Amino acid sequence: KAAMGSNDMPAMKQLIVDLEIADPISGTKNWTDVRQFNLMFSTEMGSIAEEASKIYLRPETAQGIFVNFLNVQKTGRMKIPFGIAQIGKAFRNEIVARQFIFRMR
Repeated sequence: KAAMGSNDMPAMKQLIVDLEIADPISGTKNWTDVRQFNLMFSTEMGSIAEEASKIYLRPETAQGIFVNFLNVQKTGRMKIPFGIAQIGKAFRNEIVARQFIFRMR
């Protein structure tokens, strides 16, 4: 249980093996190693590359791309798309200061 409170990836993997946790669909127990995923989208903001600052975009605003992936693949004759773009005001530059959010568009 101590592994769940920390970021000890090998201990989490060992916990899965010790508890014999099985896949609910297939019943198999051969899990891959526990890994840390970065769910934030990083990009750069600024008109000059050398002076640009790194910013992170909220991942939930791009979930439509992931939800519609199968639809895009089927309409593309089952070929994996080269890329998917999202158009519109999907991301906002937000600054959280205590109890107030500054939103810049």
